[in-house]
Amino acid sequence: MGFLKSVWVMIKNSIIAGIITIIPIAITYLVVKFLFEKIHRIFEPVVANVFNIQSSIIGIGLSLFLAFAFVYIIGLLSAALVFRRWLAKAETILAKIPFVKFLYSTTKQVIDSLAMPKRKAFKRVVFIEYPRKGIRSLAFATGEIRVKKSNELFVSVFLPTTPNPTSGFLLYLPIDQIQDTNLTIEEGMKIVISAGILAPMGIETYEHDSTPLPASEPSASTEPKVT
Repeated sequence: MGFLKSVWVMIKNSIIAGIITIIPIAITYLVVKFLFEKIHRIFEPVVANVFNIQSSIIGIGLSLFLAFAFVYIIGLLSAALVFRRWLAKAETILAKIPFVKFLYSTTKQVIDSLAMPKRKAFKRVVFIEYPRKGIRSLAFATGEIRVKKSNELFVSVFLPTTPNPTSGFLLYLPIDQIQDTNLTIEEGMKIVISAGILAPMGIETYEHDSTPLPASEPSASTEPKVT
């Protein structure tokens, strides 16, 4: 019985491992396939009537090119002041529609939180004791500040809310109350947005590095002081 049980456990674990491996691949394939079909369906009339192309492969390729060109043009326009004013008015209108307001604002906040310019402000993923002693919370170190009189070093950390990391708390903690981790900023954001579901199997922690954190952008200003 013991041998059969161990064989069954091995088979079950292999099946579970196979399912865990296949599901992300299958979901990715279905999402990409869905997007390709939708994009081709949108631009198919343009490809067929304007460019007079009937080949399905060439048509799909041209549809994708037109879609990327459309997104690129929108990106260029988003930097224009007139377009931004028009977008702000559109967002004001959307904010007055109950369900659409929730859907648009939530999607925009998640996308903004994943945008690279904002992630550059985060230096390290850290653990702090919050909201009470004995409980660890995941946060992002954003900078350091030194008290002028005592020369004590504090680390500024952003403690995000889950699953919307665009809001949270700014805390200043002594350096000995912070634990660094081996997580990247992207991994930390995934953990926050997924409420811990996408956490890696193991996380290494170590004492916070006392070397100054790198600045987000080059600056000629001196280190900030607290009097």
